[in-house]
Amino acid sequence: MSDTHSYNAGYHRGLNTEYHDVPIEILFKQWIEQIDILLIPVTFDPYAFELGYKQGLKDYFEESNA
Repeated sequence: MSDTHSYNAGYHRGLNTEYHDVPIEILFKQWIEQIDILLIPVTFDPYAFELGYKQGLKDYFEESNA
């Protein structure tokens, strides 16, 4: 995994339905803007973010169908 922060941020958004209808590029941009405001030093990895998002979606749908 290249960047844990990016993966976790994507995963969180994949688990939460409020983000499911938002294009991933916009989600990633919004996350960067939120982190920049907090002045937290984070490496922004769009690939890890997308992997996390897809895993979060998968886990969400598996749980909701259980």
